[in-house]
Amino acid sequence: PAAFDWQSAYGLYLRGKELLRQREYGAAGAYLDSALARGPHLVPALADRAMLAIRSLDYESARQLTLTALSVDTYDGAANYYYGLANRRLGRLADARDGLQIAALTPEFRGAAWTELGRMALDGGQVSQAAQYAEKALGAESGNLDALGVAIVAARRRGDRDTHKRLLARLEAMDPLSH
Repeated sequence: PAAFDWQSAYGLYLRGKELLRQREYGAAGAYLDSALARGPHLVPALADRAMLAIRSLDYESARQLTLTALSVDTYDGAANYYYGLANRRLGRLADARDGLQIAALTPEFRGAAWTELGRMALDGGQVSQAAQYAEKALGAESGNLDALGVAIVAARRRGDRDTHKRLLARLEAMDPLSH
């Protein structure tokens, strides 16, 4: 609309968001930074900027951005998801679990959050818990190949050959080129 202010914090955020959708990450970052310069507590811009920081392997910046977002909206799904990812990479596993568990309350991030919690459980040797998270993730997104991978590894580590074989067949049916 002609009356919309594309130079407002929200307008700049929307431009950045559209560039993210187009995978123009550098340009998106510039618009998100501009949006945050005008509105430093714009939660969706903070979450998207954190996602870009994670893509750049700048986990501490991502953590700081998400902490700012969560100080405004404690239950924002995106901010909690990226908070969880950043903290996992920083070795802050309890904080990572907290963020991912809250992110799992949001339908948009549910499958991804449970998948990441499953990976963390596998890393921690909690095979049964990993299988439970993978099952939840697959219930949320039946085509989630990462969750299926967690389930396959968990079945193998448990020594459950029948489940392992069944899950491998499912993976081959879903993605025949997966090796």
